Amino acid sequence: MPSGTASPTPSPITDHGGSGPYDVAIAGAGVVGLAAAFELARHGARVVVVEADRPGSGASTVAAGMLAPGHEAHADPLLRELGLHSHRLWPSFAKAVERVSGLTTGYVGRGIAVLATDPGEADELAARASERAVPPPDRPDPSSQGAGTPGPGAGAPGTGASGPAIRRAEQTGLAPADPAPHRAGSGVELSDAGCGVELSDGGFRDPVWLAREDLPAHLAVFPGACGALFFPEGGHVDPVATVRALAAALAASGVTLLPGTRVHGWRDEPAPGGRRLVAALTTAGEIRASWFVLAGGVYNATLAAQAGFSLPVVPVKGQILAVEPPAPVAAFVRGQVPVFGGSVYLVPRRDGRLLIGATEEPEAGYDTGITLGAVGRLATAAQRLLPELAGARWLEARAGLRPGTPDKRPIIGRAPGFVNALVAAGHYRNGILLAPLTARIVAVLCAGKASGRSALPGSGEAVIPAHWLEALRPERFAQAPPTAS
Repeated sequence: MPSGTASPTPSPITDHGGSGPYDVAIAGAGVVGLAAAFELARHGARVVVVEADRPGSGASTVAAGMLAPGHEAHADPLLRELGLHSHRLWPSFAKAVERVSGLTTGYVGRGIAVLATDPGEADELAARASERAVPPPDRPDPSSQGAGTPGPGAGAPGTGASGPAIRRAEQTGLAPADPAPHRAGSGVELSDAGCGVELSDGGFRDPVWLAREDLPAHLAVFPGACGALFFPEGGHVDPVATVRALAAALAASGVTLLPGTRVHGWRDEPAPGGRRLVAALTTAGEIRASWFVLAGGVYNATLAAQAGFSLPVVPVKGQILAVEPPAPVAAFVRGQVPVFGGSVYLVPRRDGRLLIGATEEPEAGYDTGITLGAVGRLATAAQRLLPELAGARWLEARAGLRPGTPDKRPIIGRAPGFVNALVAAGHYRNGILLAPLTARIVAVLCAGKASGRSALPGSGEAVIPAHWLEALRPERFAQAPPTAS
């Protein structure tokens, strides 16, 4: 080697006998697949991403980009826990992607709000303000606990069950400002280069109930709101911008991205403990790697079937609208705090657009057509919540397919019967929110053991909690192919 030339950085990925040029091959270039590729590449892995269409062509670029772990996962303690930890990864994840790509992700972390539109709803939301942000970390699988069971995990001093649930705006930090940088020991401990997840009983800020007279200016614009439940742990990103930035970051990191390349089969062979995937059979030829990751969104069921096992991932159609809001709505847009209210949510973008979402159409199958009925229902509900939107200018409507599962939880872990294949599937409404955490889990599992404990460069020992791996494992649904003798 010439003098002064550095030795190649050893790959952190466990070698399962792959003889190709890649450590990891990922099928699917939605935000989950792209995030996993980025996380693996920043730790020195050689990665290829295969995408049948173009990056983000599935659910990713049709999503509103809401980061709302405390509200959308209210009925499932495990999803709430995963969402809160992944939300805490978003600032460092967005910063890293933006630094490498030179492009924005549109990340804003100013919380989200749920509006009460009648007194009964106000009472219900006010009662939820006493719930802790996340249950304690040392309990068994959260799925065994009742929905909405308050846990003793600590939040900000003086909020939640240990303090007054009703606060004035000036007491809650509701002024539009991004949260302070995450501190060590406050739930998720990660540097920009880190890959570990550490559970603790503190650091997640609890939701706060605001009576009508205490709403800040960006929420007071809603005339029918009796109050709002504000979740400091929340925000939003621009999924279209995020996909664009991730693709650019992968190119800058040496990742091979193959759009327009379809996986039509797999080649595998017997291995100790099961079978080993040797190559993905694609329209561009065989792609060999040490590890393979199925991250194909609603098409993960097809990818799994091609490998000989089943995954109950089904499409759930959703439609959203984008409008240019009129001047009377400017305070809401400036606040950059998304809201849920009635049967819709409104997401203000940093570029001034306003997104209105979203329908849930499981009966639609794989249809992605935009329908007048859905557009009319969303527009009517949005105007009921904020009448000034009658003057909004139409921009566009989009439709996409969310990858759903029977229990509405993602499927993340070792593919049944295979020693070197992982599944990252079924994120449903939480693909954008859970992308950074899913990427970390994939990187850890590729680097080490199925226990989720391994060493990655610059991060020390990275640990994925055992109850996460157990609750998300593909075996809870899938049937494995016969194990080689």
